[in-house]
Amino acid sequence: MDAVVLCGGLGTRLQSVAPGRQKAMLPVGGRPFLDRVIGWAARQGLSRFILCTGYRGDEVRGYYESSPRPGATIVFSQESSPLGTGGALGACRGLLKGDSALVMNGDSLCDLDLSSFADFHESRGGIASLAFIPPGDRVDGGFLEIGPNGRVSKFCEREPGPGRMLSAGIYILDREFWKLIGPGASSIEKDVFPRALQRGVYAFPAGAPHHDIGTPRRLAELRLRCLALSF
Repeated sequence: MDAVVLCGGLGTRLQSVAPGRQKAMLPVGGRPFLDRVIGWAARQGLSRFILCTGYRGDEVRGYYESSPRPGATIVFSQESSPLGTGGALGACRGLLKGDSALVMNGDSLCDLDLSSFADFHESRGGIASLAFIPPGDRVDGGFLEIGPNGRVSKFCEREPGPGRMLSAGIYILDREFWKLIGPGASSIEKDVFPRALQRGVYAFPAGAPHHDIGTPRRLAELRLRCLALSF
């Protein structure tokens, strides 16, 4: 299974503390956070990575060309103009080799058990599965309404509410899912996942801590906790 990492965003909320930097390449414990994401997936048995780059994509490519990861094949899908999360996935579809792919964000990670997640996806028979966590005090992110058997019934982007869970930003997507992505820019959360509901989208309880560097506060907190990270 390929691992696709979305790492092309502008990182607008981090510009006050890291102006002009590529968000996923910001250091956490002396290493780019993106490298921790790749390292986590590699330790769980994945070896081929497709990095969907955009803003400051040269920084990402330069790092991995000068510091290759042993045993890992890294290929790049560079967008020429902002495509959003859905458009970035659509642009990389020609690079996919397997029947399904793990998709992750380059600025967050949940230390779940990938083998259990893959077994869950296979057992449900849908075209997509996503990991979720309790939202806590979060009001940003992708919220979900989950019905019987773990089937997602509604996506509520940035709309917290009673009983809604929070997407952990880790997905397993079948090739059929990619067929729902149209040309040009789009959002996987707002545009593609809602269209996939009738084909079967299932939610897997991550049961693990979620780490996110998307805001100055979260970045600072994670840097303070970096010695406790297992990836």
